[in-house]
Amino acid sequence: MAVFGLVLIVVVSACLTEKSRSKDLEVDYRVISPNIPESRTSEIPSLKLEFYGSVARAEDIGKEVEYSISINPAISGTWIWDDDQSLSFTPNNHWPVGTEYKVRFPKELFADHVAVDEGFSFSIEAIKVEIVKSEFYIDPKNSAVKRILVTLSSNYPIDPASLDGRITIIPNLKADSGSFHNREYDFTVSHSDDFRQTYIVSEPIGIPVEDVDTSILIARGLRSS
Repeated sequence: MAVFGLVLIVVVSACLTEKSRSKDLEVDYRVISPNIPESRTSEIPSLKLEFYGSVARAEDIGKEVEYSISINPAISGTWIWDDDQSLSFTPNNHWPVGTEYKVRFPKELFADHVAVDEGFSFSIEAIKVEIVKSEFYIDPKNSAVKRILVTLSSNYPIDPASLDGRITIIPNLKADSGSFHNREYDFTVSHSDDFRQTYIVSEPIGIPVEDVDTSILIARGLRSS
């Protein structure tokens, strides 16, 4: 009888352990990556997490997170529990574009009764620039003045300084053709108010003997402002 009683105690203990484990409520979440800023003066966008259930400790709601949340590559900023189901991170400076981040949560970040996946990854979109318009322009007041006009469009506001030395206008010639010379052409640059549109106007160009393609080259290294 003593042996049977000992076995019974072990079985009951195992059942209680299993029941205590089952108390952890698994809660999933979705990651809302930072939006691309509208302009150079826009507020810094936040990374947001929305949990499908209450996960924050009651005493932490509405406050900055005191626990160490790992984000790699490292970027300084502030984590805040906006409510019991919403966590956000706002960096001190604008997000570096074209960067992939990995985030890991400490266990103590969440209420004791919930289980949350320990981390996730997200990316900040890279700068994309495309030529949306190009034309051969003849000055209506002086037909002898001819220029190449180009409009660039970007998904981010562009830092004007990063364009310096990165744009080249050159005809696809092996030798001069008429008054159109085989060389790089100078140009001026202006921008839209939000710095997402860049307007390039070449210096006056000559007239080729026959049609000539002209290349507009943009080197890597453009930065968001």
